[in-house]
Amino acid sequence: MTTAARNALLEVRELSVSYGDNVVVDKLSFAIHASEALSLAGESGSGKSQTALAIMGLLPPNAKVSGEVLFEGRNLLGAGNTLLNEYRARRMAMVFQDPMAALNPYVTIGNQLRRILLNHGLADGAEATRRALAMLKRVGLPDAERQYRAYPHELSGGMRQRALIASALIAEPQLLIADEPTTALDVTVQAQILQLIAELRRENNIALLLITHDLGVVWTNSERLMVIDKGRLIEQGATREVLANPSQPRTVQMVTAAGGFLSASAPRQATSPDGRPKELLEVKNLTVTFTERTGGRRKRLHAVQDISLSIRPGETVAIVGESGSGKSSLARAVVGLLPEAAGTVSLLGTNLHRMVGSRTKSIRRQMQMVFQDPVASLDPAMSTGSIIAEPLLVHEPSMSRAGRERAVAEMLVRVGLTADLKVRYAHELSGGQAQRVAIARALIMKPAILICDEAVAALDSSVRQEILGLLQAEQQRSSLSLLVITHDLSVVQQMSHRVMIMYMGRLIEMTGSHELFRRPRHPYTRLLLDSVPLARRSRAADLAAATGEPASILNPPAGCVFHPRCAHMIDRCREESPQLEHTGTGAVACHRAAELDLSS
Repeated sequence: MTTAARNALLEVRELSVSYGDNVVVDKLSFAIHASEALSLAGESGSGKSQTALAIMGLLPPNAKVSGEVLFEGRNLLGAGNTLLNEYRARRMAMVFQDPMAALNPYVTIGNQLRRILLNHGLADGAEATRRALAMLKRVGLPDAERQYRAYPHELSGGMRQRALIASALIAEPQLLIADEPTTALDVTVQAQILQLIAELRRENNIALLLITHDLGVVWTNSERLMVIDKGRLIEQGATREVLANPSQPRTVQMVTAAGGFLSASAPRQATSPDGRPKELLEVKNLTVTFTERTGGRRKRLHAVQDISLSIRPGETVAIVGESGSGKSSLARAVVGLLPEAAGTVSLLGTNLHRMVGSRTKSIRRQMQMVFQDPVASLDPAMSTGSIIAEPLLVHEPSMSRAGRERAVAEMLVRVGLTADLKVRYAHELSGGQAQRVAIARALIMKPAILICDEAVAALDSSVRQEILGLLQAEQQRSSLSLLVITHDLSVVQQMSHRVMIMYMGRLIEMTGSHELFRRPRHPYTRLLLDSVPLARRSRAADLAAATGEPASILNPPAGCVFHPRCAHMIDRCREESPQLEHTGTGAVACHRAAELDLSS
């Protein structure tokens, strides 16, 4: 044993994990020292998450495991729950990739955090409540008092991920294992969370094992990098050295894919075949409201306020904004999964019924959706092949079984999945594989418009590039229109013709993709651009973080809803809500848009 290994906080020796004849981790060895950050990178299915689960003692009973996992010299691999519970939460904690599966659906967010402190004897009742609420605020959860009382299903995907991060950090562990910790977060909150993790590491000597496909996050948040492929370590070293000079073909492919996002230019503007723009989808003055119960009283929550948009055949419109800004509510209302309170939705000039169940089969076929949480959107009782084939059974009942099987096989290839995956179930897939199945299920219907709610967030950079390339190829072949909801501005830059920026349910800027990156008009848009961790940025540079926290959408501030966080705010912003003013290239809702120069 080397001196470095003896002094390690965590040492993994010859770790192997297999399921039957399928080896998912193959004799993997590494060590992490106190306060060190080590990134574990690899494509979906490479064994990253299985490694983390093995360290935490959370592998399923059918997993065959060998090797050693030493925490300060004590082997925890194969230990019982009594011993493991002495280490989990207090000594080492994990942020999981899928927050909905990790959080208890029957317990409020605040009580889940309190229980960690109470069960480990770290605080009494009143102190546990205070610390739980403080942690929710610290991870940037908007309106933390309200979310403290909420259940996981009442939060957006990004909010759930922040709550999960809070639960991992609240006991101040020595080692934090973060499995895609910012995948579901918008860029400003991603910057806040990464800053928070960095601060806690400095203050408390916390070590970090960071599992991510985002090489921008790797570059700015780890000292060392390990790259694994098919369960085997293929490359390791100082992060800057590995990313600047990768030696293995798989690493080169990952770095190239990440670099391709950053240099991508916006696609050309979409038009109809005769050269004249023609609207496929039109949304006019759409408003979505919910009723919230606070303090025994009911209050109206305006998730989407008076938003209009249009999409042409073959065009991609991106919707960008922080968690809770109304992006997903807008998309769900358009597709008919939420009733709009006001406004209209029309497809090729035909007004659509509010709810999807009242729409015709032909309308439902033409408008498909890929959801943010792939595993939750797939039927756990059906095989992958059956899930992809099911729309054909509904919409093309006369198709033969052989025809369906051919169509499914072709679709699996098109989304980058192997034929053997068609017999697996959703829980047997990685997050990236599950998302590709969801995309295949939507595309097999050859829709006119595809609504993608964070559709590539769970994918590593090279597979994400393949999926985005697939969607672009579909556009070229069939004039597929895309409504893309994303927090990843590199996806916006590569895919979109036009961009809509939302904040607290309102549309605050709309413009062409190229113009957005060249000269944003709204201060919030500038903040989004400044919060992106670039794959080539200097490690000496700090991540940009948002100024302040979003206000409560139940009690929005008077005047401009962004003014409490705006560095350019004037007295008028406190008193008067800006209207969406159309410009030559788009529209912006800012009193000072004409005088501010927010160019890059």
